[in-house]
Amino acid sequence: MLSNFKDELVEYAKQGAPNVDPKTYKQRLLKCNSCEHLESYRCGLCGCIVEQKAKWATTDCPDNRWDKKWKKK
Repeated sequence: MLSNFKDELVEYAKQGAPNVDPKTYKQRLLKCNSCEHLESYRCGLCGCIVEQKAKWATTDCPDNRWDKKWKKK
């Protein structure tokens, strides 16, 4: 889990630390909060803290629940 977070953080920093807009962030959190994989405040699939990961435009849901709008360079 720590390795996955490290990889996500490196990619986020490499891309210039882009965040999603507030509407997308709210939609992502709603999907996470209704997901059976949510364990307290962490994703049970990737181990990331969902409130943080949902902000980062460079990340995807490991269960493909989020809209794919970000194009990685």
